[in-house]
Amino acid sequence: MLKESKITLTVSALGVNSVLGVSINELLKIYLFNGETGEEIGIFENLSIENLVPVRKKTAAEKFNTGTQSKFDRRSYADSKPTTIDKKYSSSYTNFEVAHINQHLNKLVSWKQENQYWWEEAYKRRIYIIKNQTFSSYVNIVGAFSSERIWRLDRDLHMNQFCDFLYWRRFKFPKYKDLFWLACSIEGKNPEETGNPTGIFQATKAKFKIKDGEKEITYFTLSQVNKAEVENTTLDSSNKEKFVVYDYSEEWWNWSYEYRWQKDKADETSAYPQSEKFKNVKKGWDEQVSDNTSLNKICKDFYTSSSTSDQKEIEDAWRYCSDVGSNS
Repeated sequence: MLKESKITLTVSALGVNSVLGVSINELLKIYLFNGETGEEIGIFENLSIENLVPVRKKTAAEKFNTGTQSKFDRRSYADSKPTTIDKKYSSSYTNFEVAHINQHLNKLVSWKQENQYWWEEAYKRRIYIIKNQTFSSYVNIVGAFSSERIWRLDRDLHMNQFCDFLYWRRFKFPKYKDLFWLACSIEGKNPEETGNPTGIFQATKAKFKIKDGEKEITYFTLSQVNKAEVENTTLDSSNKEKFVVYDYSEEWWNWSYEYRWQKDKADETSAYPQSEKFKNVKKGWDEQVSDNTSLNKICKDFYTSSSTSDQKEIEDAWRYCSDVGSNS
């Protein structure tokens, strides 16, 4: 004969303990009669399991600091004062050789060693445009500066080598004119350019909050680059101004990963990330944009999908792929 006695069971639900008082006799009834009993198990703690689940909140995402965002011409680099080819001591070109550019010699940077720093900094600012812009003729620019003089363009080139070649090869100049002004001039544009510029030229910069203050980050948006493969119908022209292009600005993507995604992941009360795609993130940036666990690749997939009806994915994309952090 079974003697009824009380035991205490401790149930852990999401880190919260609830004490349940249950009789052994009642547990045996459920076991022996396959749970077919009209009697109910007595719960002595006045808590329900539902109440133990943390409430998930859609908190505001971090974004750039108010008043710090601006747009600027990414082509220009005038922070240092390079020697230009109008200076006779830095030029070895004859008047005949430079007749095609004679009016603008003071805007064109000497290819020589004294300007190496300028070439390196200008290259950092312009190489994305060079690689993504459509030009009348193609050359393969792979670096900023080399002290080796070249005699042909059908090889790997440094930016200063390309410019030196076209400074004195007047008959080759028309074929590469559009790339020439971007690569070789201080302002990165044709001085005879009129009207609104076309192609990639404008970038965005803003200051974003970090652990020890704020950091200015430069990036391109989808509207500034106009990628042909961006087909998502949820991205109209006004929305494209807010979404960050996926293959530029490692700084920005790592910031979004650290100060948005990782912050959400560590917060038990955050509703984000909501969609399965964005839950699988492991890092902010992948140079090749091919790693399905990198944030910039997941955002690229969102941009290039023909359409997206999953509202959770859309919300996540606004949160982690846009500079504003939300669609509001």
